[in-house]
Formats: sequence, structure tokens, C-alpha cells
Amino acid sequence: MALHPAIDVTWYGAAMYCNWLSESQGLTPCYDTDLWTCDFAANGYHLPTEAQWERAAAWDAALNKHWIYGFMSDTLTGKNRCNYYDGDPNYVNPFGLTDYPFTSPVGWFDGVNMSPNGGISTEDSVSPVGCYDMSGNVWEWCNDWYGSYTSETVMNPTGPTSGSSRVLRGGSWAYALYYCRSAYRGDFTPASADGFSGFRVSRTP
Repeated sequence: MALHPAIDVTWYGAAMYCNWLSESQGLTPCYDTDLWTCDFAANGYHLPTEAQWERAAAWDAALNKHWIYGFMSDTLTGKNRCNYYDGDPNYVNPFGLTDYPFTSPVGWFDGVNMSPNGGISTEDSVSPVGCYDMSGNVWEWCNDWYGSYTSETVMNPTGPTSGSSRVLRGGSWAYALYYCRSAYRGDFTPASADGFSGFRVSRTP
């Protein structure tokens, strides 16, 4: 499962990976691992902010449209667009895995691959900016503390300055289609780790 997403990683572990990746490429790490704050002015990698994540998943500048799902669609039916809990027969599980986690390889739903579990052809399910798996497969940690949105207009917000849980986005193989919506907000304590959440990295230009 080398091509499947990393799972069982805490928010802290994901932030540490960002620092390691930055250092390995000669970039300045973003995370202060004493205070667990992120310096977005640094040129290294960080977890995407909640706003950055949703922008990448759903905003289609060409059409001036916000898509409901992270693959340029407002509907999700069948097993050819993303990996989620569908209730029939419980999991999409494209590889017919016999034990948890029922993940799929990163970028599997590309319109070329065919599921060996049922012979289902995938449909190219890329987000407006070219990202795969923005809906389903695994929840993805965001940098933000979880909290209420401000009523003010804010450009590129970075979320609350403190809190008790961190934001996750995207849904997963273990959650129904409702949770795969690009606007759905999940949250876990940053020390949580499980078989249905992971992360992706971002870098501020």
C-alpha cells in the first residue's frame, strides 16, 4: 500500500513532516514545534489553511463557481468518483481489501484506472486546480484551529489563534457522501490519529 495515503498520523506528526520536508529541500521550516505556530512567511511546507484547502477543492475560477464536491461536480453517485462509505455494500473499497483501512491509491480516480473490485471504470475526478482525492479516501488535516467563521470579509484567513481541536476536510472511505462535500468541516483534537484521516502539504508562494 505504498501509494495509499498516510494514515494514523496526528496533526503534530503532520506538522513535523512538513518541517522535515522543508529541511530536506533546503527550505525554511514553517512550524515552531515549541508553540506549534505556523510562520506563513517562511518558504517551507505547511498544512493548508482551511481557506486554502477549500479554495483548492471547490473554487472554479474559470466558471466563477463553487463546486459541492472536490471533483468539479455537484452530485456524487456510484463508485467511480471517490472512495467513501456508500452503504452498498458498505464501502466503495475499490481494491476489495479485506481489513481496515479501505483506502485507495492517491489519485486512483483519474479516468484511466479500473477498479479490480467489480471492474468499475473511474471517472477523472480532479479538483479545479488539479488536485485528486479532495473528496473521500481520507480526512485531511488543515492548519487551522476549529472555530466559528468571522462575519467580516477576510482575504486568505488563517483561522483562530487558539482552540482545542484542529480542522479536517474532505471526508473519507469510512464516511458517507454528505461528509465528502467540499464545504463540510470536521474537527479532531490535534493528538488524534486513526485509520481514516491523513494530510496533504501546501506551500505559500
